[in-house]
Amino acid sequence: MIKSQFPIFAHHPDLVYLDSAASVQKPAAVIEAVKYYLEHDYANIHRGQYQLALDSEQRRRHARQTVAAFLNCKDEEAIFTANSTASVNLLSTSLVRSGRLTRDDLIVLSKLEHHANIVPWQIAAEQTGAEIIYL
Repeated sequence: MIKSQFPIFAHHPDLVYLDSAASVQKPAAVIEAVKYYLEHDYANIHRGQYQLALDSEQRRRHARQTVAAFLNCKDEEAIFTANSTASVNLLSTSLVRSGRLTRDDLIVLSKLEHHANIVPWQIAAEQTGAEIIYL
């Protein structure tokens, strides 16, 4: 059972968690991997030539290759951000600055979107003249 892989449910067996857009629960394998990394290998990437920094950069590179393979894209097309809000902001801003989003485009959103996925598109529409339509 997938639910058994998430320690939160051992502590809250009746929990029904529906707030994954804000913060997702982590399976034990992820918690253990992060714990191991923080205790054994943690260092800033792109900032040092010492072994821990080089090892951290290699781990990041490997993770990016793994994600790119899963998404069937090039390594450089897999971008890591802090969270989904940062991702939406990066995407909308990039489409505006690159000129890819224009006044001839439609931005399609659901009426059930969280404001963090509406506001960046409202700003993009205001800056480009694109139209937002809601499903």
